[in-house]
Amino acid sequence: MKDIKKGLRELKKSSPLAVEILKVLSEGRDSSAEFWNHQELAQADCSANGEVLSITCSKDKIFSGHSDGTIKVWTGRGSILHLIQELREHTKAVTSLVVLQSGERLYSGSLDRTARIWSIGNEALHCVQVHDMKDQVHNLVVANSISCFIPQGAGVKVHSWNGGSKLLNANKYVKCLSLVQGKLYCGCHDSSIQEIDLATGTFVTIQNGTRKLLGKANPIHSLQVCNGMIYSGSSALDGAAVKIWSASNYGLVGSLPTALEVRAMAVSSDLIYLGSKAGTVEIWDQKRQNRIEILQTGSDSRILCMALDGNEEMLVIGTSDGRIQAWGLS
Repeated sequence: MKDIKKGLRELKKSSPLAVEILKVLSEGRDSSAEFWNHQELAQADCSANGEVLSITCSKDKIFSGHSDGTIKVWTGRGSILHLIQELREHTKAVTSLVVLQSGERLYSGSLDRTARIWSIGNEALHCVQVHDMKDQVHNLVVANSISCFIPQGAGVKVHSWNGGSKLLNANKYVKCLSLVQGKLYCGCHDSSIQEIDLATGTFVTIQNGTRKLLGKANPIHSLQVCNGMIYSGSSALDGAAVKIWSASNYGLVGSLPTALEVRAMAVSSDLIYLGSKAGTVEIWDQKRQNRIEILQTGSDSRILCMALDGNEEMLVIGTSDGRIQAWGLS
């Protein structure tokens, strides 16, 4: 059954029939845990470059951004992450790395107040544009003609690659962003979630910011929007650190009763990966909303970033003690 489901997962992006067969195979089972198994493939120690603040995957490459301004390019072979390129063109921490679906460009955002656009070649990464963002860049998200990022203060800045920027949501301190089909989703420090239509500038509040923990705000640390759902990750103040909302009608459709303080999140077609402040990764079944596996990273350092490869067969995480780990789905 594991082999059958693995083959179907590889086919499902190009075959609607594979998706339907997977649904049928999963029906009537009390637990899907028996079909999922992750094992550590590789690990790299980058502590000399500080924290691993950002990570993304494209085709056969892994890109990591570090707190000393370094960008590293890796490829995974066997049980080793092979470093194939290291660049130090940013002068301060690289907080964000984004690759669009075409896979031809890498976008990096930094505390040095710049964003850089890199050409992804077969052999090497080359910087083709440098943009002065006039503010520190946190949590950069990118569409073809614009980028959005969290500045040093309140609000969100929308920057056109052709020049010019504007500040939105100026009365909110934003912690994380997700940009999907012209709509910007903001997870805020006061636990609120907002949707901004970039074409019209209109706002919708999905969740009001009312939750408090020992008199302090309970910020949204991670936000993912995919498959018509909005996933928000924070602390387990009310017994559910992750809540799931409908992107169409903004109704709450589910929650994950984890006790983690979720700092990073990745969502595949079937699974939800939660990276914690304490260094563990919990894996949840997206459909049943039950936990099926816990990955022990071997450290209690914070998981700051995580990404899935294009085939959803590998999870890569970056930690506050400068480690990169790759886990394979078998």
